[in-house]
Amino acid sequence: MQQIRAQSRQAPCAHDTKGADLQPCGALLDFKGAPRFNEVRPGDVRPALEAVLDNCRETIVRASSLPERLPGRISWDEVMPELEEAEDRLSRLWSVVSHLNAVSNTPELRQAHDECLPLLTEYQIWSGQYRPYYELLKRLRAALPEDAANAARRRALELGLRGFTLSGIDLPSAEQQRLKELDTRLARLESDYSNHVLDATDDFTLELSDESDLEGLPEDNRRAAAANPSLLSPEPLPIYLNPPVRTDRSPAP
Repeated sequence: MQQIRAQSRQAPCAHDTKGADLQPCGALLDFKGAPRFNEVRPGDVRPALEAVLDNCRETIVRASSLPERLPGRISWDEVMPELEEAEDRLSRLWSVVSHLNAVSNTPELRQAHDECLPLLTEYQIWSGQYRPYYELLKRLRAALPEDAANAARRRALELGLRGFTLSGIDLPSAEQQRLKELDTRLARLESDYSNHVLDATDDFTLELSDESDLEGLPEDNRRAAAANPSLLSPEPLPIYLNPPVRTDRSPAP
C-alpha cells in the first residue's frame, strides 16, 4: 500500500517483466541485508528506481485483477504479502538514496536524486488514483472479520483507503490532473528547499580565536576544540556546521 512521499555507470538494472524477482544491479537492489552505502553510485540510482517502480506497478496491476480471475477467493494472505514486499523494496531503495543525498551530497548524487523525483511522484500519484487497486482494498476490508485477531489488518486497510481519498480517488479527472500537477510541484519545491539548506550549511563558517568563544557549545565539542592547540594560535580557528561539527585543523571523521 502507499507508504511513501567518480561515477561509473553500471549496466541498466535487469528485472523480470512479470514482476516475480529483481536481478541485482549494484548495491541499491540488494535487499538481503544492511544497505551497502559505500557501494552506491549515482549512475545506479535511476535504473534501480525504474526497475523497482516497474515491479511495483506490475504487482499492483496483477493483484488488482485477482477478483476477476479468482472470484470469491480473495483473502489478505493471497494479496497483501506480495504488495507489501514490493512497496518495502521501494521504500528501502529510496531511503538509501535520500540518506546519502543528505549526508554525502555531491553534484552527481544530487542530480541523480533530483532526476528521480518526477518518477517517484508520478508512481505515487498513479498508485493513489488506480481504481482497481482501491476496489481491491475495499473488498479485502469488507471481508475481514470484526475480531481482535484482525484488528491490525483492518487498521492497515483503513489507512490505505484513506490514502486513496487523500490522493483524489473520488475527484473528477480534471481535478485529479490538477492534484497531480500540485503534487509534482510540491515535490520539486521540497527538494529545492533541502538543497538550499545543505548548501547554506556547507557554506557556513564560524571563526574562533579564544577558548572563551566556546562558551555554550556542548561539552564534547568544547573538549575537542579546547584540546586543539591551534585554538590559541594567532590565526582564527574555522568551525563548520557539517555534522559532526569539526574544524579544518582537526582530522575529518
